[in-house]
Parts: sequence; structure tokens; C-alpha cells
Amino acid sequence: MLFRSRHYVERNYGGDVTCRKAQKIKGDANARKAVRNAASFYQNLHCVGSKQVDEEDTFNQGAALTIFDIDDTLFHTTAKIHVKNREGKTVRTLSNSEFNDHKLPAHHHYDFSEFRSAHKFHHESKPIPRMIKKVKAIHQNIIHKYPNSKIIMNTARTDFDKKSKFLMTFHKHGIPIQHIHVHRAGNEPGATSPGEAKNMVLRRHLNAHPYARVAMYDDSHSNLRHFLKLRHEYPHTDFHAYHAKPDGSIQRMHPKDYEK
Repeated sequence: MLFRSRHYVERNYGGDVTCRKAQKIKGDANARKAVRNAASFYQNLHCVGSKQVDEEDTFNQGAALTIFDIDDTLFHTTAKIHVKNREGKTVRTLSNSEFNDHKLPAHHHYDFSEFRSAHKFHHESKPIPRMIKKVKAIHQNIIHKYPNSKIIMNTARTDFDKKSKFLMTFHKHGIPIQHIHVHRAGNEPGATSPGEAKNMVLRRHLNAHPYARVAMYDDSHSNLRHFLKLRHEYPHTDFHAYHAKPDGSIQRMHPKDYEK
């Protein structure tokens, strides 16, 4: 919660900020606009209505699965995707974010060779501190409170040329990668998009374990849109989609955000 809102809550409502109090502040005519906006921000991040659903916690009534993307979610990476024509000539070079919304022209194909280089990932990737901290916090929560919960990473990449070098990057930044499986959704056969490939991975987890809550952090709105569609297949599971921004901040996304 923003600093000014915390003081407003303490002065007018007593105690710490909660989802129930944030709901009241949004309708409080005496609260300044900036305070109401901060309450709305808090609610988007931590609540469903007046119900507290802190993203670094899990529901008491069941285990949770937390999914992190890698590129531009945990690390800013330099690898590019090359768009090549039928003669094999590169006609365009895409960043990871540009690739998320790119439509491949007829008779063209993608070259992902830079994304297979563990050396490039290890030496050129820049960690996003706020997201790295979040992985560590959720992992500690699992160890001390919710041993039936799990963290996985789900990347649209395929296999790296040197797995040990790739994993070393996570160790270097204190991520307990020995306890976190990295799924390479780029290896999924028959997927028509990165979002669908990631869903294929997630279905295997959801079919094997009745998670009460699934949370996904990804910089791609397209991937999050696909993720939220899974709620129709698994109606007894709560799905939480978080858009990861370049500075490491996140925004809770809802199905209605993608119905425009």
C-alpha cells in the first residue's frame, strides 16, 4: 500500500491496511483521490473484492502452484529471435517482448538459436531484483508453511546447449533452482503459440495434483490471457494472473481485462 494511504487508514480506520478497509476507502468521499487510487492499487494486487489473497502466500484450504516466466520476468535478456524467409535470410530481428505479439508471415520461420546459448544467458542477462526477491520469499513460505505447494518456471525457450551453465545463472543470484523445475515449453509438440505451449505444461501439473490456487507471473499479456482460460477447465481452482513489468512491479490481471 502506498505510504500516504497507510497513514490515512491508521488515522481513520485504525490498524493496518486490509482488503476490507481498501474496499471502504474506495467509496470514502472524504478520502483524497490519490488515497482512493492507492486503495484501488492495493486491492488489485492483494485482493479479490474484500478477500485477502496475498501473492506471496497460499490459501490455507489447499496447496498452491506458482509459475514464473524467465525472460523479461526474472531477467532482462539480450537474446533475439530472427525471422527468416524461405531462403534462410533474416528479414527481421525481434526482442522477446516483440515476439510475444508478432505474427509470422507465410513461408517464414523463426530462428531461436540465440535462446539456446547458456553462455549468452549467463553472461548477459540482468536480474530483475524485485522479482528475484519474490521467488525467494515464496520459496521460504513453502518451506516453512506450505510444504505441499510448489514453484515451477515455465519458459517458452527450448533446451539450452549447456544445462549446468544455464542453472548456474540462478544460483549466482541466490535462487534455489535445485528445488524448482524449469519447464521448456518451447519443446511442446503441436502448440500454436507460446501461451498454448505453456498451458500444455500446466495441464500436466493440474491433472496430477488438485491445487487450490495457481498463480502465474509473466511479462506477456498473451500468455496470461491463455493462462486465465484454464479456469474453465479447472473450475475448482483459483487462477491468479500477474503481469510482470520491466521494473519488477506487478499488476493483477482479471479475465475481464482481456475481454476488450
